Amino acid sequence: RWKSQVAQTLGQLTYQREGNAHHALDYFKQAMQLNPDNADAVEMMAEMALKQNNINEALEAYNQLLSLTPGRSDVYCALGYV
Repeated sequence: RWKSQVAQTLGQLTYQREGNAHHALDYFKQAMQLNPDNADAVEMMAEMALKQNNINEALEAYNQLLSLTPGRSDVYCALGYV
């Protein structure tokens, strides 16, 4: 679990410091692979995919996020935006 958290933090830092959504997305994917229940990483992965106009990947991640955290209205709003 801690490795997933480290990968997630690296993704956040990569995006915040470099503005590089592509590399940040790679870290979030790694975090998700290490811990598929890491809802924060899945949410960030969806956001980074959307920033890259990768609609299919964003939809997949948002749907996965709904399965991890059912009933979140903000996720439904994000899906409506996509």
